[in-house]
Amino acid sequence: MRTLLPVLTLLIIARLLIAQPIAEINVTGNKNLSAQYIIYVSGFKQGEDFSLEQVQNAIKNLYKKGYFKDVKVHTGESEEGVLVEITVEENPILDDLKFVGNNKIETEKLQKDLPFSIGSYLSPQIIHSGVQKIKSKYQQEGYIGVSVDTKLDQLKGNRVNLTLKIDEGKEVRIESIDFVYNTAFSESDLKGELGLHEKGLLRSGKFDQEKYKEGKQKIEQYYRDNGWLDAKIARDSIFTEGSRMFIVLEMDEGKQYHLGAVEVEGNKLVGSEKIKELLGIKKGEIFS
Repeated sequence: MRTLLPVLTLLIIARLLIAQPIAEINVTGNKNLSAQYIIYVSGFKQGEDFSLEQVQNAIKNLYKKGYFKDVKVHTGESEEGVLVEITVEENPILDDLKFVGNNKIETEKLQKDLPFSIGSYLSPQIIHSGVQKIKSKYQQEGYIGVSVDTKLDQLKGNRVNLTLKIDEGKEVRIESIDFVYNTAFSESDLKGELGLHEKGLLRSGKFDQEKYKEGKQKIEQYYRDNGWLDAKIARDSIFTEGSRMFIVLEMDEGKQYHLGAVEVEGNKLVGSEKIKELLGIKKGEIFS
């Protein structure tokens, strides 16, 4: 029943109050944001005709700001028209931010990429996004097994302190990258597409999870661009031993495709051979 109530309520509102002017707009539940600002963002305007679309847009506009964890619109009726009441529950404001456990990467570097700072409104979604940014930063620096725990301490005035406790996992360097069942292209060619390299005299051998994911997609696209349309990475495995990482990618190349007979239809002014010449296609060429 809880999920049906808002829909039924809006249908009743739409039936009884549509086309009546908005006589009064009030706001309740706000602690740090002014009623005037909330009304402005909602889009409701005194004197305008009330509609169901206005209610939907008001809720959407307010949620979009990221300042609220809950928004409700209640309505009533008076002799002058529709009474609108916007009830909000604000997200807390970040009063202080602490990092614990980050010994390998400086706090300033981690803060730089966070989607929030002191004074920001904190939602579960934005905190989660911040945690992912921290993990990504560590991955870019060659760390795996990183975890981040969050702790919120409630303060007066709907403000909070946030502590980010980091387990930095372990730093690894790529010891080897091996390809299996690759006959069409050399290991050197495929490593170039992957974009990661083993640790060496002039190379750090850092492992970046996002770069690895993108690199695998580039390898498959490289095959397709050269006529191996069914090629894919059948399996990839990552092993670690201490600070050393070993990567193995198993290829399933399929077969290489070539153009068969090329026919041109509908041409009256220009000959078929001329059109094929202009298009640069010939029978037997690699299809990609």
